[in-house]
Amino acid sequence: MFTSGTGNATQWMMIIALPFMLRYNRQKGPVLKYFFYVFYPAHTFLLFWLANYIFANNG
Repeated sequence: MFTSGTGNATQWMMIIALPFMLRYNRQKGPVLKYFFYVFYPAHTFLLFWLANYIFANNG
């Protein structure tokens, strides 16, 4: 049921988006533009550093 050609049953997860779509009221939400300008590079750097730390010590 709900499987793709590879056998993954992931289509049902679209239900998770339904409450967010039903709460849409055509009003602009809070402006988080500058938060993401900082967050995205910071978390990318953190993941890069973490991966290098883990694989440098285990490899």
